[in-house]
Amino acid sequence: MRPRLILVGSLLLLATTCRAERATDIHVSLAPGERDTFVFQPVAAWAELVDIPGLRRELRVSLSSYPADCGALSLPTDDHVLVTVTVIVPNGRSLGRASYPWPGEGSLERSTSALALPTVRRGSGSAVLPAGGELLLRRVELGPRGGIEGLLAFESSGDGDHPATHLRGPFSARICSPDRRSR
Repeated sequence: MRPRLILVGSLLLLATTCRAERATDIHVSLAPGERDTFVFQPVAAWAELVDIPGLRRELRVSLSSYPADCGALSLPTDDHVLVTVTVIVPNGRSLGRASYPWPGEGSLERSTSALALPTVRRGSGSAVLPAGGELLLRRVELGPRGGIEGLLAFESSGDGDHPATHLRGPFSARICSPDRRSR
């Protein structure tokens, strides 16, 4: 009787500790059309740290509406979305809890400050959001078992030639390390 009680207790503990946290909504608007404005809950979320010696450090945060694994490229089908925000930190600067603005595509080559580049891929289409807003990192643990938490707060009011856009919502992601990658 006692071994059965221990087994049942162990299974209950395992079930409660392995349960996935409820994903929060990510709001996306790329244009006024119905297909380009949507809300999704990430099914998979991961972050990869890439050092480019002598140049910069990048943290690539990926949120997908479909099952995906870190280290294995899996593009979305027409009814799914993949959001990737790349935090670019110049050589010699640290990556940590901070606000990373998105000043626009023209700033990528000439920036001496850290920034965040937001992209949205839906099916075969992809878009880099126009300048505006930021990625706010609230928790940064870069070790092999680490993770990050933050807030997507990208927004552009648009103008006569370009529609208003946004990418908003809280997120958490695990750090993708060599022992977690698909083989």
